[in-house]
Amino acid sequence: MQQLVAVPFWCATAAYLAGAYMAIRYMRAGEARLLVYGKRCAAAGNTLLLLVFVLRWMHWGLVPFTGIADSMNLFLIFSTGIVLMIQRDAAMRPLLSFYLPALAVLSIVGAGAGYRFLGDPPRELNGLLLIVHVGLVFLAMAHFFVASATSIVYAFQARRLKHHRTAGLLQRLPSLEQLDRTLFRLIQSGLPLFFVTLALGFAWEYVRPDHDPQWWLKPKILFSVLLVALFGMAFAIRRAGLLRGPKLAYLLFVGFTSLLLLWIALEAAGNAMSGPPGTLS
Repeated sequence: MQQLVAVPFWCATAAYLAGAYMAIRYMRAGEARLLVYGKRCAAAGNTLLLLVFVLRWMHWGLVPFTGIADSMNLFLIFSTGIVLMIQRDAAMRPLLSFYLPALAVLSIVGAGAGYRFLGDPPRELNGLLLIVHVGLVFLAMAHFFVASATSIVYAFQARRLKHHRTAGLLQRLPSLEQLDRTLFRLIQSGLPLFFVTLALGFAWEYVRPDHDPQWWLKPKILFSVLLVALFGMAFAIRRAGLLRGPKLAYLLFVGFTSLLLLWIALEAAGNAMSGPPGTLS
């Protein structure tokens, strides 16, 4: 199985790296066609990862939502989809100069951490409730990942304006108001999804036959609570006007990056455990 998916998997990684290269060139040259090429590379990488997903599903007869390899692939698929939706607005297209390198980093991490597990069968998810739960976990996290990348663009833009640097890339990026609005909408979309998936995960933990009385102390549940607390706090203080601008942007980026690294570590550790990685188990 690993040999079957190796070609589309590594071609997807190469496509994301090519997209990042186009984005970096755009930062220097400012040629719009470079972003067009970069967008096509990201779309190609996304399609290839979907092919890997389908091939594994067809081969094993199980939805490939579990394991570090499938988890990272699904996370990247959703993140790319959100990025491609945002850039449909021409004014937001220059954001690809930041989004594409971020997706490439995610692709490299996924390739390094998960490739050797692509030959392993996915672990079976017991019922539709758990399948929906896992899918929503990654969809919500993808919103938070793109929000984190957007927060870096906001901080970059605000810093350059503060130092009166108004040439080059700054002129092509969206305004601070547009960035703030995009960041808020991403959090606003991701939070309800994560609340729903938390409820489904808690319900599944409670009704499972081997219910553990200490289930709420499991690392992935604590991680989920921390993630909701971070973005829930960011949403509340942003809506109340208590904290905006670069400080909020840095809070989101540092907080989510730390939690993302923790999640990857938990996924890697969970690959050898009985509970489905990517879930609250």
